[in-house]
Amino acid sequence: MLSLRSRDYIGICLLGFGLMLADGMVFPITSLYAKEFTTSLWLIGLTGAVFWVTRMFFEVPIGFLSDKTSRSKIIFSGIIISAISFALTAFITDIYQLLATRALVAVGTVAFFVATLAYVADHFSSETKGKALGILQAVEFSTITIGASLGGYLAAIFTFRSVFIIGALVQLGFFAFGISSKILRKNGSFLRGREHHQFSGSSKDLLRVILTKEVAIASFTIFAVQIMDSGLLSVIVPLYAEETLKMELTEIGLVMATRGVGVGVGAVLGGLLFDKLYPRMHLINYVLAFAIGGIATFLFTSTNILVLLSLLTGLTGISFGFVYSTTPALVASSIAHYSVGTVMGTWRIFYDLGGFISPIILVGVAESIDMIAPFYVTYSILFLCTFLFIALFYIYAPNKTPLATTNS
Repeated sequence: MLSLRSRDYIGICLLGFGLMLADGMVFPITSLYAKEFTTSLWLIGLTGAVFWVTRMFFEVPIGFLSDKTSRSKIIFSGIIISAISFALTAFITDIYQLLATRALVAVGTVAFFVATLAYVADHFSSETKGKALGILQAVEFSTITIGASLGGYLAAIFTFRSVFIIGALVQLGFFAFGISSKILRKNGSFLRGREHHQFSGSSKDLLRVILTKEVAIASFTIFAVQIMDSGLLSVIVPLYAEETLKMELTEIGLVMATRGVGVGVGAVLGGLLFDKLYPRMHLINYVLAFAIGGIATFLFTSTNILVLLSLLTGLTGISFGFVYSTTPALVASSIAHYSVGTVMGTWRIFYDLGGFISPIILVGVAESIDMIAPFYVTYSILFLCTFLFIALFYIYAPNKTPLATTNS
């Protein structure tokens, strides 16, 4: 077992920092970059959707592969693929090439995140698993604060293309650090001492995993929160800020940057609460997450003050952080008969499905009605989820019935 101070764990956090620094740099500008090649909101929305639909098809295969080989090989391969996709994006000439490079970066991020989540789940005890996953997510996603601010600033001074080139160099630099420091060599594979069900990859086997109560709840939760995070924040908010609020690129970058701070805070708090409340009381995390996200989204269109918009974006980040840090901990803590990498990939299909569907739906709402309508749709869904988890909490907590019946 590893500790939070172990060399390998710190190394994974640093690699996550590098990958997400680059990703954060392009987070507020990708949809704006797409506008240089098309005026169609549908195609702009598709640049976000293709990233997620590609990941859907690679989550389980890469998770399965990470169970069969060294996780460190999958982690480092993911960084390289992501860096290559960034470099190619800097030289595209049409919107369809952008779609292709966004699909390629999706493969790289799947490899990195599935393998790192499985690695941490393997090597930490059940008492510290939530905290370890939460801190890792906090390091990765709070980095968007730095990256988004830097990306908006660099795009304003130079060009969108320059930001992607710099992002590629950042990832290659952290890759070189990881290889030269020889981290993850000793503990690169999953713990083979455990008894695992052999995952065949069949639809029946996949359905069996998905219908496990804990995986079903985790899958629904991450799907729902993606409507806010990937649909609203990634695609609609930058367009709303530019077209409706007439904000400059640097201002958009600052507004988007606070999401990373929020995710970091939410991830750490969510992980700590999970370790204390699992299994009976952990649904409180999701009640808090959706209530905070719903309130922040509800208030977003009521102001044009930069500080308030940044604060509200930070609150949506806290909402996402609560969910994203605790759902993998829930899955890893409740599944005893499947290899962790495979199950992580299965759960993450719904993470990607939400990321794929939400930009398309919200862009369609924006084109059919106006740019504010997607905010109405999003907070309505978040508030419905809040009431749903309140109901689930009262079903289980008063009777002291654990939601999970097995522990890894």
